[in-house]
Amino acid sequence: MVPSIALVVVAGLWQMGLVCPASHPPLAQTMTAALRLHQAPEPTEEFQPCGFSMREAYGRFLQPSLIKRSPKTIGQYETAIGHWERFCELRRITICNPAPETVALDCPVDQVYQITDVMLNEFGRWLMADIPAGAGVAVSSTETYAKKIRAVLRKLGRRDVGNPRGANVLESVPAMAPVTDLATGERTTSEAVDLSDEEIGRIYQACEVATWPSGDAVLQWRTYVVILSMLGPRVNDGAKLTADNFQLEPKSPIRHSLRVHGPGWFDYVQQKTGKRVVIPMPVIVRVHVDALLRSGRLFAWTDCEQRPFRKQWQRIVDQAGLSHVHRKHFRPTANFRWTIAAGDREVGAMVLGHAAADVNSKHYTRNEAILLQHVGDVQHPEAFLSDPSQAATQLFLF
Repeated sequence: MVPSIALVVVAGLWQMGLVCPASHPPLAQTMTAALRLHQAPEPTEEFQPCGFSMREAYGRFLQPSLIKRSPKTIGQYETAIGHWERFCELRRITICNPAPETVALDCPVDQVYQITDVMLNEFGRWLMADIPAGAGVAVSSTETYAKKIRAVLRKLGRRDVGNPRGANVLESVPAMAPVTDLATGERTTSEAVDLSDEEIGRIYQACEVATWPSGDAVLQWRTYVVILSMLGPRVNDGAKLTADNFQLEPKSPIRHSLRVHGPGWFDYVQQKTGKRVVIPMPVIVRVHVDALLRSGRLFAWTDCEQRPFRKQWQRIVDQAGLSHVHRKHFRPTANFRWTIAAGDREVGAMVLGHAAADVNSKHYTRNEAILLQHVGDVQHPEAFLSDPSQAATQLFLF
């Protein structure tokens, strides 16, 4: 009776998806023998005969151990898995594959036992491919998502010295090749892009084709381009700015500071580093912010990951004949503008909010005073003067 009980237990584990026939051949043979003696139960809604998905693996095996991790980290896992599911859906990679396109996909979109190195490599290339061929994700973000997917799969691997908390679900854990090896073309370059005044001007003028968000879409996009070009926030930091990030009073927002700057101050906290950055506003930035704030708010979008946002940007650069230009290219461009105005690389680093290079810079140098000396010398494309229409008169207000 004891062997029969053991066989029933093994068969039950197989049904729950905790034992993989492909990765445990001896157990598969044992279960085949057991099935000759015991009729298998009918599948239920909770029983997936095809295994379980990446999301189910994450929720069952890894997520409980992340309870103390930051919301940002949890969000990265969710985003990575969301991208994976979209990739699998487009490739028709389903647990019950193949499935006719006319049939609804009732099963999860992937099967952890069937994931291979080749599949992961294709996923990495798809992440970095431009829309609509891929997700249009930056190389750095692709590396982040690849690490999250790797963490889920590694958790399913064998428990050994190198993986003491492995769940013993997968005999061999698939792995993606280094993201830099998968990247192609200009994505592999480490050289900073310096957009010319003529290129930025073309993009600025091309904003006239913007139809989203409704209302003052053209002015919103032009103001966004001006902010990226002159102040250099990261793409999503720039998209999430609100009126509160622009201090319109001359007095510095820095505590106990007595310094003043007529056009006001740009004041925000970087999402990536948590560092506060305060920059005196160039006049041309203040002109556009004022024009936009007359509508009662700054931007109508919430972040740069919205599908309409990405589609609208692509439409703008296509109109400008500069489809290869990415929003991230404006950050090094802003760095160059301030560096050239000051004749000092450290000034560009201050504007971008980079970490101080030495003890003196970190503890004894006030960026505010240095930036004030050079803000009036930072050049902008002539095209920025064409909109808003009252810019020429407002320039004399400060």
